[in-house]
Amino acid sequence: MTTQRIAWLLLLGLIVLETAPAYAQRSPFDRFRRRPSRSATERPPRETVNRNHENAKSNAERASQQGNPQRAVELTTNVLLENPQDHVAYYIRAGARVELGMRKQDGKLVRDGVADARQAIRLKRTDNVLYYLPYLYGMSRLTELEGNPEHAKVSVTVAGQVLELAQLSNSEKANIYYQRAFARGKLGEHASAAADYHEAVLLEPKHFGALLGRAAAYAAADNREQALSSFDRAVEALPQQPQVYNERGMYRAQTGDLQGAISDYDQTTRLDPKFLWAYTNRGVAKLETGDPVAAEVDFSQSLQRRPDQSVVHVLRGSARLTQGKSAGALADFRKALELDPAAADAHASLGFAQYFTKDFAGAQASFDKAQSLNAAMHHLNPWKYLTLLHLGQSEAAANLVAERSDASASEPEWSDELLTFLAGSMEGAALLGKADAGEPELAKSQPCEAYYFIAERNALDGNAEGAQQNYRQALETKAYHLSAYRGAQFALQQFVTGNRGQAGLAPRN
Repeated sequence: MTTQRIAWLLLLGLIVLETAPAYAQRSPFDRFRRRPSRSATERPPRETVNRNHENAKSNAERASQQGNPQRAVELTTNVLLENPQDHVAYYIRAGARVELGMRKQDGKLVRDGVADARQAIRLKRTDNVLYYLPYLYGMSRLTELEGNPEHAKVSVTVAGQVLELAQLSNSEKANIYYQRAFARGKLGEHASAAADYHEAVLLEPKHFGALLGRAAAYAAADNREQALSSFDRAVEALPQQPQVYNERGMYRAQTGDLQGAISDYDQTTRLDPKFLWAYTNRGVAKLETGDPVAAEVDFSQSLQRRPDQSVVHVLRGSARLTQGKSAGALADFRKALELDPAAADAHASLGFAQYFTKDFAGAQASFDKAQSLNAAMHHLNPWKYLTLLHLGQSEAAANLVAERSDASASEPEWSDELLTFLAGSMEGAALLGKADAGEPELAKSQPCEAYYFIAERNALDGNAEGAQQNYRQALETKAYHLSAYRGAQFALQQFVTGNRGQAGLAPRN
């Protein structure tokens, strides 16, 4: 899709990524990360127990559970320097290294974690099913990091071999089925992954990761009925877990049920008022329903809990822009860039705000910076073209059209059609005819953009009455998520000043 969505929609993938189920927010084996028990015959004599080492391992395990894998690595490394035969320390460090490697996107750290898991398995050859979890998980993650499916295939094979072992408990089997499902998901085998998650749930009905993993696998397989049913079952099995409502809410939002999504986010925050991602997700849903006032409140709630979220500053800036709060929006976009200077979407959002407030030089610089960071942001080209015209750089504008015409001669994108129109090589009626009403998501987007850019060209040609009519037509599409919608608001000075259900659009002086 090539529509010119503002940053809050482009960044939804990041929000989703960060608010993935606990089996992704933490490692899939975290909820089972318990130090293996030892039978009385295995336990060394009391006098040989190193209390400092035992305390260090307990603290390392606690650090991992609290989301501090770096500390866990440090503590277990100190133990292993003094006792390189401590299989429990290897096991704990294995999981911590894999988790830390994923945070840093560092394949070497993940490999180190896999090596630790192998060593733990080697040192404790019996009663060691738990030690396979970081190994299997790490191999799956290596496929994700390196794009090599062979790692996940090994995980699937080894998990199958472990499942054939005699005398496995239901909990142990469930965990291994879970890991095999996770690996199959990395291979794109979503139906098989869903089947494995289902087996895990049958063995352990309240298996947190498997309940949500099954729903996610069905969603990835585009089986909406089974996906929603599985999310419902997760809620039924774990009604006091805020995250299951958050996950179902995200899926409902993805499938267009925004009110259902908002209801789920409401329940998430009731169960856990500190669950900041639910505020962010609810804000996105409210922004998409055309209620930026409530959305701004939610984004502010999320930022109050963690102020360093660049993405959420972009989202709140977009909500403020929809209300005509240009100064606050600009401040949010600049704060986002202060936190993450390489965020191409934040530069683009700043560029839109500068364009709407007629800072064309600033807009040009922001759009150029965004495209220098992400050359695929072709949707900015129509905006760049108009910005260049406003700056009196008609030759540069013509060059932009020529460059894109050459690059997209065989298969022009929607943004190229807009450029062709702006350059005068297409009439407005023809542009509207190209607006794709075949896909529900584009049924509003492309007509809104078409009307907006027709209005902009009319304004440049001195046809103020025609421009006003076209801006109004852009607003009538109710494509709240688009920069073009926002541009029409600024052109007409009509902004949302209260809850949409009560106030709707109102002029702002």
